[in-house]
Amino acid sequence: MANEQKNLLMKIEDFYQIYGKDIIVNGVLEETVRKGDTVLINGLTYIVDGMEDQVYRIIEKAEAGSRVGILLKNADVANFQVGYDVLLVNATEEMVDVNKQK
Repeated sequence: MANEQKNLLMKIEDFYQIYGKDIIVNGVLEETVRKGDTVLINGLTYIVDGMEDQVYRIIEKAEAGSRVGILLKNADVANFQVGYDVLLVNATEEMVDVNKQK
Protein backbone atom coordinates (compact mmCIF):
# COMPACT_ATOMS: atom_id res chain seq x y z
CA MET A 1 0.00 0.00 0.00
CA ALA A 2 2.61 2.48 -1.07
CA ASN A 3 1.96 6.22 -1.30
CA GLU A 4 -1.44 6.01 0.35
CA GLN A 5 -3.13 8.96 1.95
CA LYS A 6 -5.88 8.61 4.55
CA ASN A 7 -8.39 11.33 5.33
CA LEU A 8 -11.01 11.24 8.07
CA LEU A 9 -14.27 10.45 6.32
CA MET A 10 -16.49 10.32 9.42
CA LYS A 11 -16.82 9.08 12.99
CA ILE A 12 -19.17 6.15 13.46
CA GLU A 13 -22.24 7.48 15.29
CA ASP A 14 -24.21 4.25 14.96
CA PHE A 15 -23.97 0.94 13.11
CA TYR A 16 -26.09 -2.11 12.60
CA GLN A 17 -25.92 -5.49 10.94
CA ILE A 18 -28.22 -6.49 8.09
CA TYR A 19 -28.54 -9.63 5.97
CA GLY A 20 -26.29 -11.59 8.32
CA LYS A 21 -22.89 -10.30 7.18
CA ASP A 22 -23.44 -6.72 5.96
CA ILE A 23 -22.91 -3.65 8.14
CA ILE A 24 -24.34 -0.14 7.81
CA VAL A 25 -22.24 2.58 9.49
CA ASN A 26 -23.89 5.96 10.06
CA GLY A 27 -22.41 9.40 10.59
CA VAL A 28 -21.81 12.87 9.20
CA LEU A 29 -19.25 13.06 6.39
CA GLU A 30 -16.09 15.16 6.65
CA GLU A 31 -15.14 14.38 3.01
CA THR A 32 -16.93 13.51 -0.22
CA VAL A 33 -17.40 9.76 -0.72
CA ARG A 34 -18.55 7.70 -3.69
CA LYS A 35 -19.79 4.16 -4.12
CA GLY A 36 -16.71 2.03 -4.80
CA ASP A 37 -14.34 4.09 -2.62
CA THR A 38 -12.05 2.25 -0.19
CA VAL A 39 -12.35 2.97 3.52
CA LEU A 40 -10.27 1.87 6.50
CA ILE A 41 -11.96 1.04 9.82
CA ASN A 42 -10.13 -0.42 12.81
CA GLY A 43 -7.21 -1.46 10.57
CA LEU A 44 -9.36 -3.28 7.99
CA THR A 45 -10.20 -2.10 4.48
CA TYR A 46 -13.67 -2.21 3.00
CA ILE A 47 -15.24 -1.09 -0.26
CA VAL A 48 -18.22 1.26 -0.04
CA ASP A 49 -20.89 -0.97 -1.59
CA GLY A 50 -23.77 1.48 -1.25
CA MET A 51 -25.04 4.57 0.57
CA GLU A 52 -28.29 6.10 1.74
CA ASP A 53 -29.01 9.67 2.75
CA GLN A 54 -30.96 10.58 5.87
CA VAL A 55 -34.31 10.07 4.13
CA TYR A 56 -33.26 6.59 2.95
CA ARG A 57 -32.69 7.46 -0.72
CA ILE A 58 -30.00 5.36 -2.37
CA ILE A 59 -27.17 7.62 -3.55
CA GLU A 60 -23.94 7.11 -5.52
CA LYS A 61 -22.08 10.13 -4.08
CA ALA A 62 -22.36 12.18 -0.89
CA GLU A 63 -20.74 15.52 -0.05
CA ALA A 64 -19.05 16.63 3.15
CA GLY A 65 -21.60 17.64 5.78
CA SER A 66 -24.14 15.00 4.68
CA ARG A 67 -25.55 12.48 7.15
CA VAL A 68 -25.33 9.05 5.51
CA GLY A 69 -25.42 5.33 6.04
CA ILE A 70 -22.62 3.44 4.30
CA LEU A 71 -23.07 -0.23 3.36
CA LEU A 72 -20.06 -2.50 3.88
CA LYS A 73 -20.40 -6.09 2.62
CA ASN A 74 -19.14 -9.16 4.50
CA ALA A 75 -18.10 -7.16 7.56
CA ASP A 76 -17.87 -8.64 11.06
CA VAL A 77 -19.88 -6.63 13.58
CA ALA A 78 -17.16 -7.30 16.19
CA ASN A 79 -14.82 -4.93 14.27
CA PHE A 80 -17.03 -1.87 14.80
CA GLN A 81 -17.71 0.48 17.72
CA VAL A 82 -19.41 3.84 18.03
CA GLY A 83 -16.72 6.51 17.83
CA TYR A 84 -14.36 4.61 15.51
CA ASP A 85 -12.87 6.66 12.67
CA VAL A 86 -13.80 5.81 9.11
CA LEU A 87 -10.83 6.81 6.96
CA LEU A 88 -11.08 7.42 3.24
CA VAL A 89 -8.10 5.80 1.53
CA ASN A 90 -6.72 7.21 -1.72
CA ALA A 91 -4.01 4.82 -2.85
CA THR A 92 -1.84 4.83 -5.93
CA GLU A 93 -1.60 1.04 -5.89
CA GLU A 94 -4.43 -1.47 -5.77
CA MET A 95 -5.35 -2.45 -2.22
CA VAL A 96 -6.40 -5.89 -1.00
CA ASP A 97 -9.99 -5.70 0.19
CA VAL A 98 -10.89 -7.65 3.35
CA ASN A 99 -13.88 -9.17 1.50
CA LYS A 100 -11.61 -10.91 -1.04
CA GLN A 101 -9.43 -12.47 1.67
CA LYS A 102 -12.24 -14.74 2.91
